[in-house]
Amino acid sequence: MSLAEEITLYQFGQGHRADGDLLDQFNQLDELKKIQRVVELFDLVQQSKPDDTDLEQALATSRLPAPALSYLVFKGHRLQRSLPISLAHAELDRSYRLLLQLFKKVYQRQLEAEKQNPANWMFWDLSNPEVVASIGTLHQQLVEEVYACAGYRSEFASLSKLNYTRKSTWLTNQEELTPEPQTHFSFLTYEEVVNRSIPMIGEPQLRAISLLCNSLNKALAKQYGLTTEQVTRLIWDVVERHMREQYNTGLFD
Repeated sequence: MSLAEEITLYQFGQGHRADGDLLDQFNQLDELKKIQRVVELFDLVQQSKPDDTDLEQALATSRLPAPALSYLVFKGHRLQRSLPISLAHAELDRSYRLLLQLFKKVYQRQLEAEKQNPANWMFWDLSNPEVVASIGTLHQQLVEEVYACAGYRSEFASLSKLNYTRKSTWLTNQEELTPEPQTHFSFLTYEEVVNRSIPMIGEPQLRAISLLCNSLNKALAKQYGLTTEQVTRLIWDVVERHMREQYNTGLFD
């Protein structure tokens, strides 16, 4: 989710936003992005280590019916019972509503413990527009700081090159896959089918990208005290900065 969307989520957690605001955002997403949002919110909830009492209260607050379809079983570190979250199309809205209530419950407990000396913006007073505006400013300053840091430059340069290569390869493959009218058809052998499929299935850059991201994630999270979501956003914003500087293109345009 974007920084603005994450701020809205924490404003909801603090009671400054109604759940309808987040549901409106959710309903504007296509199905794949809805699935992604449910998984992102689930990850946030998991990091907060909810317990059975939190889940019971969230279920009571949400007043949602039991899932109509079979659901994926997620068990947290402190959950003895399963969390009824489904990624099926018909269950996405119900799953998201439940996760919102569970998030709010566990977040408010964290807020009570952290609000006297909040080191992270997620515990600041998000009812204050000036505070909210400062979050974006601080994030951009951090992007520029990490971008300019010589200690991380080689990792980000490599990550940018890998993503640029991956993007260029994908665009080239898309052009090659453009269908042309055919009047004659020939059949492939099984071996030819397998050999032609391998380059499409395997992306050699992905493992290197994963290793670099994991290394940067650990280093930046430790140095700046960032959450998983914050450090992930930081990494990709810095990669975007490098790609535009080196290749005059971004990750997705």
